[in-house]
Amino acid sequence: MSNSYKEYASKEYVDSKTPPIATTEADGLMSAADKSKLDGIAAGAKVNVQADWNVNDETSDAYVQNRPFYITEPQEVVLYEETIPANKNDITIPFALVEGKSYTVIYDGITYSNLICYQDADELRINIDVCYIYCYLPDCSAIYVQDSTKSHTIKILTVDRAYVQLDEKYISYKPGYVVPNMYGAEIFNTKDNIATGNLSHAEGGYTQALGNESHAEGDSTIASGFTSHTEGCFTSASGDYSHAEGEETIAAGNHQHVQGKCNIEDTADKYAHIVGNGSLSNRSNAHTLDWNGVAWFKSNVKVGGTGQDDTTAKTLATTDVATAASDGLMSSTDKAKVDTVPASIADTTYTAARYRASALVATETDPTVNGVINWTYE
Repeated sequence: MSNSYKEYASKEYVDSKTPPIATTEADGLMSAADKSKLDGIAAGAKVNVQADWNVNDETSDAYVQNRPFYITEPQEVVLYEETIPANKNDITIPFALVEGKSYTVIYDGITYSNLICYQDADELRINIDVCYIYCYLPDCSAIYVQDSTKSHTIKILTVDRAYVQLDEKYISYKPGYVVPNMYGAEIFNTKDNIATGNLSHAEGGYTQALGNESHAEGDSTIASGFTSHTEGCFTSASGDYSHAEGEETIAAGNHQHVQGKCNIEDTADKYAHIVGNGSLSNRSNAHTLDWNGVAWFKSNVKVGGTGQDDTTAKTLATTDVATAASDGLMSSTDKAKVDTVPASIADTTYTAARYRASALVATETDPTVNGVINWTYE
């Protein structure tokens, strides 16, 4: 007789052939339910594991699910950068194009901006005049070079946003969501828009209405000023009550209106109105109007007629000196010449013909004729 049998025999189970199931009070056999529960516990498991916000491994016990994030402002992301050797015209690149997304391609130092990817039959494409980038769905992309007799440099970029873990009180701030405590904010068209200001409104694609009562529409526009408004593509209105439209325009001044493309940012809040005519690499203005009503134009100002190309339109005086071909300001040389002419050249002593030369001198042989200076042309 075994010791365990003797133990059970000494108890009330003396007539039982099988020991009872274990309880929290007494030893016994393991139940199937307890075995199943035990198998579900990992080796080395600990009770009440402390969750860790910084753990990104979704298989970890410390991983926090459904963590809120916020999204950064648009930033350029380099997708591909390489020198393509000569005698190669079909090069595979390690990313897939996205239909409708805007890309920038820098090819042999020349920048091609706002290239929208479109679908052509069974492939996605980005075209420029020296090459095209394509993606046979659903495979990865490739570059086709038109002139493969020499090497080329290429850099492909896009504008994207980074998702960043939110540290302050875990407020949800994902694209396509409105911050819960922002009253009356609304999103339209796409989940990639953001509206965080009270009564703000974001529509289009990748737009951000960050200021209270702001309105952002178009593609990748940011309205961060109070009651500011952006439209177009990659425009920004950070001034209160400001409005930016067009492409890559910046309205940084309060109550300011900017249109056109790639204007010079007004950091001094000097101008009420700006028309940009630059590029990303060389921002410039075609026209400004300051708060004192002083207007500046990069070129001439024409009035009258039916438009600036109308030959009857007159050009207002500019700082350019007048020439035989165009009106303008009088030069100091011309003024000195005019001052040598009498008030009335109708006097018989001075005939108009005598002023056709650039300089007049008296003759030495016959200085006077009938008491009048005899001029000759030099």
